Amino acid sequence: MAQRDSSLYPFSLFADMDSGLLSDIRDHLRRYLNREITLAEFRDWFDAETWDIIDKCPAATQQLAGEIELRIAEFTNGHRTEDDLRAMFSPSFSMNL
Repeated sequence: MAQRDSSLYPFSLFADMDSGLLSDIRDHLRRYLNREITLAEFRDWFDAETWDIIDKCPAATQQLAGEIELRIAEFTNGHRTEDDLRAMFSPSFSMNL
């Protein structure tokens, strides 16, 4: 399997280290990227499910949730458009979903 240039992907899905929440995050993000749910719906679910994961989930889940939170914060603060947000999420997730 060819190595990916990590600079092209803002985060990794840590496919070898899975948890129930990690799987749920992937599923909800896939649904958002497929336009099955809105960003607001994704954020409502994501915020409720991940607000207290420190020390409760594997590091891979914490890392992914943190990266998603950072990208959403950049969007919320006007540093990215929703199209930018989708583009940042799409490469990593489309290869690993």
